[in-house]
Amino acid sequence: MKIYYFLFMLSFSLFYSQSSKTMLVQDAVDGKPIIHARILVDNEIFYTNDDGKVPLPENAVNIEVFAGNYDKVILKSFSALVKLKPRIRSIKEVQIRNYNNIASLIKSVYKKYGKLYYTKPSLYNAIYKQKNTRNEEISMLLVANMDLWTLDNMYHPIYVRRKDFDSFIQGDLRKIKYYKSIENNTAFNGSSLDSSKDFIGDMFFNYTLYKLDKFVRLKEAKIDGKIIDEDGDLITISFKLFSPKYKVTNTGFLVYHKADKVIIHLEMNYDQGDVKPFKTINEADEEYRYMTTNGEVIFDFYKLNDKYLPSFAHTSGEYYMLYDDQKHTGTFNREITFSQFYKSDNKGLTNKIDFGKKLWKNIQSGEVKETPILLSEEERHFIDENK
Repeated sequence: MKIYYFLFMLSFSLFYSQSSKTMLVQDAVDGKPIIHARILVDNEIFYTNDDGKVPLPENAVNIEVFAGNYDKVILKSFSALVKLKPRIRSIKEVQIRNYNNIASLIKSVYKKYGKLYYTKPSLYNAIYKQKNTRNEEISMLLVANMDLWTLDNMYHPIYVRRKDFDSFIQGDLRKIKYYKSIENNTAFNGSSLDSSKDFIGDMFFNYTLYKLDKFVRLKEAKIDGKIIDEDGDLITISFKLFSPKYKVTNTGFLVYHKADKVIIHLEMNYDQGDVKPFKTINEADEEYRYMTTNGEVIFDFYKLNDKYLPSFAHTSGEYYMLYDDQKHTGTFNREITFSQFYKSDNKGLTNKIDFGKKLWKNIQSGEVKETPILLSEEERHFIDENK
């Protein structure tokens, strides 16, 4: 493990000793910034922020720019502005066809997950970002460089039930770039995401596939799929899954590689606004009602040799809490960029956080050392206001 970690730290320090330039990625049709566009430079992965911007090494060459429903662009050298052409065109330009096998596709990929995706011990140089809002204003922002180790890039419910997270996932918030919070110091702080099993689950694609596999097997489930774009081996399929019994609707699209029989990109929204809130208890043993109404998950993968590795995992949602005759609304948004990958072993990390705690409770006083990073204008305003 020591040799892996040495190379891991060396590559990280080499990048951050270089000067960088900012790239802006836009939609070629409407000129809007593209959020979560993936940029691959020399086996290192970057993603654009909420303004469509991303810092890249000044001497970057052979730059691959990709977003889920756009044509890929490869640049020989750095360009300050990149415009991506949408692959999903208007109905007049492309023949949209019904796709009746979406349930079978989900079942097949879930069943063969271990053969399609890389499922051996892995170490990642990752960027962790979490942003919460409370009553429509940013209340917490955390940006950190994280060492992330996984046993096999898969979610293991048996370990979660035992609260034995270290057996399959370990993380070290090695460098806190930004951490600001104006949330009230109450027992509700962070309850929207950190207290949920989805906090761990949504880091892993097999967790989402597991839930989708269960969903499409429901007898009353209404399933609709359409092929909205096809380019060589890549098929873009939109889907809508609805359960009258549970009052939940999942909509989104996925990019499927026909030859490899693998999902390489998925963006899915869930709507459960008609579901009644459930009763729960906070850390002070106070009862309140809570419900996540709408949310989104995004997963992105790239191929290394013959298996697919994660490059991005995103989860966000809207929620409300009912407590003491008051209604509080909020959102949570978490992004993990798996910047660099290294083969690892079963031992994991020497220093690791406690995933049994809310994440922000792992940050020690005086540990935050602000570092130059490209925040969105909204995030920068929040940081500047609360210095």
